Amino acid sequence: MKANERLIIALVFFAVLTLTVILAVKQEAPTESAQELFARYENLSEDELFELKKKDSGQDLVKEIIILEKALPKDDDMALLVHLVALREKHDEFTEGELIDLIKRADTDDALDSCLVEMYVRKGGDVSRLAALLEDDSIDSYIKEYIVATADLPKDTLTQATKLNKDSITVTAMKRLAVEDEEQAFELAMSIVRDTSDDLTGEQCWAAC
Repeated sequence: MKANERLIIALVFFAVLTLTVILAVKQEAPTESAQELFARYENLSEDELFELKKKDSGQDLVKEIIILEKALPKDDDMALLVHLVALREKHDEFTEGELIDLIKRADTDDALDSCLVEMYVRKGGDVSRLAALLEDDSIDSYIKEYIVATADLPKDTLTQATKLNKDSITVTAMKRLAVEDEEQAFELAMSIVRDTSDDLTGEQCWAAC
């Protein structure tokens, strides 16, 4: 075999070996279970956990929060506080579209969705995309109310939210509208009483008062 042929074979072998090593390094580690994550963090203080989690990427934090949310009781959001605070600081790592898509995902719960809404607002995203979620039946009413309470929605969106809902979203939208335009809010309250007097919910009564 000629020297140049041996050299080519050696270079090809080296290239294949290098590629194999790179792929092995890039391969994602197996996803830890919620129990494994809790065990790994149980001896860390909140400050230590925050220092650890702020080194994670935004996407990695989202994945981990989803795993932990599913293992926690519905009202135990405080256990995720450090993760959520770390994630909130990563708002610039996501596009507006990515945040909206995450909010709409079926496997995210209220704590994460609330954080994502806050990140979107903090990012200065187009509020019309948040407003559209108010008419999306797949979005939980708690998140809709959080959007109304948090986002700088225009008056016509607040008015529409007041008219379309008969729950606490109506109350929150009316309060926001009263801050923006007290006269318009009063007129809307009167129309709610006039047009729905036979089917007025407790929340609508609160909104009209």
